[in-house]
Amino acid sequence: MDFEPRHRFPNELEMMRQSVDRAADSIFWVNREGSIIYVNDAACTERGYTKAEMLGMKIFDLDPDYQAGIWEIHFEDLKRRGTVTLETRHKMKSGREYPVEVSANYIKIDSVEFNFCFLRNITTRKKAELEAKEAFNRLEKIASRVPGLVYQYRLRPDGSSCFPFASEAIFEIYQVTPEEVREDASKVFSILHPEDLDGVAASIQKSAQELSLWQHQYRVRYEDGTVKWLFGNAKPELDQDGSTLWHGFITDITERIHIEQMKSEFISTVSHELRTPLTSIAGSLGLVMGGVLGKIAAPVAQIIELAQRNTMRLTYIINDLLDMEKLEAGKMHFDIQRHQLMPLIEQSVEINRSYVGARNVNLAISSDIADLYVDVDSQRLLQVMSNLLSNAIKFSPDNGTVDVSITTFGDSVRVSVTDAGQGIPAEFQNRIFQKFSQADSSDTRKKGGSGLGLAITKELVERMNGTIGFSSSVDQGTSFYFDFLTGSQII
Repeated sequence: MDFEPRHRFPNELEMMRQSVDRAADSIFWVNREGSIIYVNDAACTERGYTKAEMLGMKIFDLDPDYQAGIWEIHFEDLKRRGTVTLETRHKMKSGREYPVEVSANYIKIDSVEFNFCFLRNITTRKKAELEAKEAFNRLEKIASRVPGLVYQYRLRPDGSSCFPFASEAIFEIYQVTPEEVREDASKVFSILHPEDLDGVAASIQKSAQELSLWQHQYRVRYEDGTVKWLFGNAKPELDQDGSTLWHGFITDITERIHIEQMKSEFISTVSHELRTPLTSIAGSLGLVMGGVLGKIAAPVAQIIELAQRNTMRLTYIINDLLDMEKLEAGKMHFDIQRHQLMPLIEQSVEINRSYVGARNVNLAISSDIADLYVDVDSQRLLQVMSNLLSNAIKFSPDNGTVDVSITTFGDSVRVSVTDAGQGIPAEFQNRIFQKFSQADSSDTRKKGGSGLGLAITKELVERMNGTIGFSSSVDQGTSFYFDFLTGSQII
């Protein structure tokens, strides 16, 4: 039955009407024929009608998605189901349409049956969804042009994980589609190399606990037995629900790993093949210079001395290559013991005085610390000092001075080697400890060297639990320094 606007509903319906009349969202009561038998003030205001205009109006005059026949089908379906939620459009009196979310319930009281429709304007939500979709599409386009996999990875509080976003490159990396891991990342973990799985999991947990940058190198193994090396880098952030969300990328570094392995094997082979004949040549030249074959003329002696120096230079380069290969392969042995620091520094300075040659560079030690101990490998520390001292001598001006100073701060000691050379160019300073790095200037090229000395020095210091750094000013010189924890006496 229908009710005229001036009539009151039966008591139970009247009480219901009064309880919803002041609701902030739109509420409609719509009968089987699609006529609006009740509407609250919010619904009228939102659509620009008066209540008198809307009572008796057909719902499909407001909703372009419905017609009389469709509404009757919808009414019968709701009668069977009891409740339904859907999205549709509503039209204002001005003709403008906007999206709404409808929650409808079938109600029958006495002889009155109708759909109780609760409608909410979702324009803002739809706009946000559209903007998010557009942003997602833009991200996909950008990601498709980036080498490797661009992704988001979420670790939930319960330990489960997923990839909310992953570029199409995830199939090349993990042989899964973005859709397959959007809610569950387990397929990705199933393809990780068994020997690397625990390491990957531990690195993720560490990054989550510390909210620190995640960086890891690991392998995946496909069903056909193929193995790839991957490198991942991602920045984490804590989400409101307690989960951790990483934003990052993963690249295939298999080819780079193979190239590095071949290079390492090549360097090792060549270095060993060269070392034996060089040792023989250096020994023979030393015997000649020592007069074993009799006195030699001065011009000949100069040539032999030059050959001997170049032989030694080549030997140092080969030794650098072998040391770097050992360090990278983890094959260099360290015998860490507690040693008194000053005797080691003094010994290293005396050893390197022979490099001064005719340039008359003075080596000076400044320290008032005598009884100071550090936990190091003494031979490796001498190697560190030799690298720093020879470098400082090489770049010092003739008749200049290389200062070696020892200072303490807190429970640490710092050894500094300072020259008065031209300094390190600013554009090169961030690469100073990289392998094969040399400042690209004619002066540096004339000085020679393998470009490995400082890289090896850094590795040696860090393997002995120390830190290394430098300061430099153009035309004012450079100071390289390393720090170790100290002890006052032998334990």
